[in-house]
Amino acid sequence: MKTIDALFRSNWTAAEARSANEDALASVVRGFIVRILFWQERARQRCELLGLEDWQLEDIGVTRAQALEEARKPFWRD
Repeated sequence: MKTIDALFRSNWTAAEARSANEDALASVVRGFIVRILFWQERARQRCELLGLEDWQLEDIGVTRAQALEEARKPFWRD
């Protein structure tokens, strides 16, 4: 892993530049994968919320209407 000083040197070799580009791309891909997994988990939780009984919703302090409202949201929306 390169330090900040190394990133701003003007005498990079082609291999160093390629490595920095690959690191940046890998970081973007990892972030994208993490976001997709987060959205998938959110969708699963919202689906599970719909399957709870009224007494279970009451236990967690949520009304049926609130559960329905939450479950209707798209997976990408908070």
